[in-house]
This record gives sequence, structure tokens and C-alpha cells, in this order.
Amino acid sequence: MDRYPSTADEIERAENAVVQALGELSIEEHEKIIFDVHGFATPSEPDEEAISSLMKRLDEELDKIRSKEAYELAKAQDVDFVTKHDFRMMFVRACDYDPALTATMIVNHFEKKRELFGEKVLGREIFLSVSAVDGCFENILINIVFPLTFCLGMIDAFVNEGSI
Repeated sequence: MDRYPSTADEIERAENAVVQALGELSIEEHEKIIFDVHGFATPSEPDEEAISSLMKRLDEELDKIRSKEAYELAKAQDVDFVTKHDFRMMFVRACDYDPALTATMIVNHFEKKRELFGEKVLGREIFLSVSAVDGCFENILINIVFPLTFCLGMIDAFVNEGSI
């Protein structure tokens, strides 16, 4: 008769068996499980030729945007960071492979980054440990931490008043 594990030893053996079975699955079997559980398949990437064409169109769309001061500053600081394939693909995927929308999102990203952290860090990734040294830690507190704390406090007050 089938039963659930009841002792710590039985639970550990069951977990190990599941981990081992999952580790033996092929990529296709993993994707099928993801689809079965979540209801969507892993999105497929366009081929390299399509991506290359998309990147050229993205450059054309970026050239069309007139007001992009923060983007240009970031590019002047580190052109490799701003034009790195993986960095751009993050935006391309988020914009569903639309080059015009992607260009706008990239420009807006750098404007917001400048607003939050200042111009010195536009052309690189931002880490909390670096931000304290660069003097933009205050901006993190004012623009991110304090508003988030305020919102969480409002949610807590709302929940505790019995409104939810």
C-alpha cells in the first residue's frame, strides 16, 4: 500500500530519489515539466541571423531618438558595457523583440539610472558595496529604500485595520 514518508529518514530518502530522478531528465523532459506545471513552454530564441538583423535595427532606432543624454554619457564612459550583447538582449526580450520599443526602454533605463545614482556610474553595473564608495548610497536610500519602507508600512497598516 502506498503511503507518505513519515520518518525523517524516509523523507530524506524520498527527497534524494526525486532529486536523482530529476537530474536524469533530458532538457526536453525538463521543458515538458515546466509546461505541465506552469502552462507555458520555454520561449525559443530567434536564430543568430535574426538577432543580428534585430541588433542593426535597434542601432537604427537608437539613432532616431534625439533626447538620450544619459545613454550617450554611459556610452562615452564604457561603450562595451552599453553595447554588450547580453545587456541589450535583456531589453530586447523584455520588449518582445520590438527594436523601437527596445531603444526607448534602453534610453529610459539610463535616464532613470542617472536620476537614481548619478552620472558617475552610468557606464557600469551598480552594486551596493560600490554605491557607498561612489557617493550614490544616499540616492539609493532616498529613492528606493525609504519609499519602499513607506509603502510596506502603508500595506501593513491597511492589512492590520482589517481591510483585507
